Amino acid sequence: MPLPSRLQVRHEGLSIVILGATGDLASKKLFPSLFNLHSAGFLPTRTKIFASLRRKSKTEIEFKTELTEHINRVWKPPDGSNATKPTKGLMEEFLEDVEVCYLDEEFLSEEEEKNKKKTTVVNGRGDGGGEEEDEEEEDEESDSESGLHGSKEVNEETMRQNYRSIHSITKHIESWEKENEDAPASNRMWYCCLHSDFIVDCANQIHYFTRTRKVHFTDHTQAEMKMKKKGWTRLVLEKPFGRDRKTCEKLNVKLSKRWPESDLFRMDRYLGKEVIENLLVMRFANRLLSPIWNRDNVANVQIIFKEPYGAEDQQRGDYFDKNGIVRDVMQNHLLQILAVLAMDAPVSLDPEDIRDAKLKVLRQVAMSNDKFDVLKNTVVAQYSKSKNGKHLGYMEERPKNSKTTPTFIMAVLKLANDRWDGVPFIFKAGKGMNEKRSEIRVQLKESPGDVFGRDDDESRLHAAGPNEFVLRMQPKEEMYMKVTIKEPGLGVKPTASEMELSSRWKMEQARKDACGEAPRRAYDRLILDVINGNQSHFVRNDELEAAWAVCDPLVSAIESGYLPMTTYSYGSRGPKEADELRTRAGHLPSHLVEKDSVPLLNAEYDTLPGEEDGMTESLASKLSNAVYVSEPVVKKNKPVNEGYALSPRGYRSGDVSPQQQRSPRHSQMNARPSTQWI
Repeated sequence: MPLPSRLQVRHEGLSIVILGATGDLASKKLFPSLFNLHSAGFLPTRTKIFASLRRKSKTEIEFKTELTEHINRVWKPPDGSNATKPTKGLMEEFLEDVEVCYLDEEFLSEEEEKNKKKTTVVNGRGDGGGEEEDEEEEDEESDSESGLHGSKEVNEETMRQNYRSIHSITKHIESWEKENEDAPASNRMWYCCLHSDFIVDCANQIHYFTRTRKVHFTDHTQAEMKMKKKGWTRLVLEKPFGRDRKTCEKLNVKLSKRWPESDLFRMDRYLGKEVIENLLVMRFANRLLSPIWNRDNVANVQIIFKEPYGAEDQQRGDYFDKNGIVRDVMQNHLLQILAVLAMDAPVSLDPEDIRDAKLKVLRQVAMSNDKFDVLKNTVVAQYSKSKNGKHLGYMEERPKNSKTTPTFIMAVLKLANDRWDGVPFIFKAGKGMNEKRSEIRVQLKESPGDVFGRDDDESRLHAAGPNEFVLRMQPKEEMYMKVTIKEPGLGVKPTASEMELSSRWKMEQARKDACGEAPRRAYDRLILDVINGNQSHFVRNDELEAAWAVCDPLVSAIESGYLPMTTYSYGSRGPKEADELRTRAGHLPSHLVEKDSVPLLNAEYDTLPGEEDGMTESLASKLSNAVYVSEPVVKKNKPVNEGYALSPRGYRSGDVSPQQQRSPRHSQMNARPSTQWI
């Protein structure tokens, strides 16, 4: 009886090739995840990691030294100990499995080649024979058929240079596989940390090297069957996947000529987060949630993505300048979260059934775009200089930036189906904001016939506010429900509290991570999914196209100047127009509970809600005598500027008493309302 595939693959050989190994993504995410999997024993015993470098970039010693520094900087002990970096022996063991491959030529993209002067095509690679010349001719023909470039001369030159780059890497792989001939199979994972302009050319060349040297195959299945050593070849792609629906469709068509969808893994790290996976189980395995997950009970849904840093870093900034917050965050991360959140129950847990259910949601959002008013339902902005002057604005720090590149967006979208008809889905994403926070907030409708409040708008804010279901991905994973309970003491005054849903789950996950039973980090889990061939947490081609169909009207309105660009201070909560839009959509300010008070990462830019706008300020006098608060988080004094979010009374989590006055600014906090925008 054969072993299950996930166990069988552990006995097979695995080559992991990283194209773009010196990039920001590979350094901060990919290599640390591979180190975690290696140290925990999740990778097959015969695993080799090939890092592709340009010949003039850095030496192997320099690369591995920098790699060690990157891993040490982000590494956290799985057992929760106080260790600050992994042991020297463990690091050396990992670096032995990393082999540096210098490319014979740099990758060329279509745009680079068009701008390049025509050069003389030189046949051969210096190691040649007639067999390899035939291979070049065959690939010239295949690239001409796919129409990758504007002219045959450009096509030939680009193909030859990219061919030599992939060929130089493949020599290293074949040499290592020859040393491990006794392995049951030799598998290859090609991880492309490259711009989408490079993907098609590289994918065609990678496809070529999965087949027998002497026979030309155009069908990927035939190529796999004729490999000298049986095994799979999978291609992992990182965003961006095109710049709009049109370019995305072209990219998918070109890839499909050589690669079946089963071998393409389009990465979206948010789909690998434990909270998003848990959402699927909680929605469809609990009678408590299933009946209320619809328009009859849900008032609105917020999907929030906030980062406390901007585009200061040169490498990250160059990427962001060309894409903006819509292409960088909303088109992929936020719409994928929406698809999981709003989808109907899939037919089964088969990856294709799950992706079919997500696709249906994305298409329904795209259908509602016909009635979408961009001006009324969207706010875009760029951050300006921080109030303390320590950070420049987006246009000041990078003068060549486009005035139409947004660093912030709030958009209100709706779904055209019977479950969610009329429910606003509020997307908020921004850089250079007051905290690091990624979360989903499902706000329920008010209880009918509420005996604790009257019908007028003023008095309903005296109560504990609407119930909310909160799933937080960052900075710490949390799942809880905000419910209304009686405030301790005399009377039946309602107050907001939280129902913890994730305490045991977090403890069990930490235990499994420490014991090496299951990785906790998103990239660790997604890399394992690629090795095991599980596509549940990866984006299919038609999902991508549907997501672009949602975002294209927004991008078009922004780049054409039809949608006005406003500003907000670096380190603030965003522009005041965003809160006004959220109010029009029907969202009520949140009545904070203990778990809403997330510690900020950039304390020096912490600002009080309402200082940027006067929305909540106008309610202070009305609510000064009706303020409710949960117990402080930490019962000891903390400095005012330490960077903790505000509790409902307006004082920071950790303060001993709201009555204790430390400064004129702090003394004004007691008059603030019990509600706060997140």
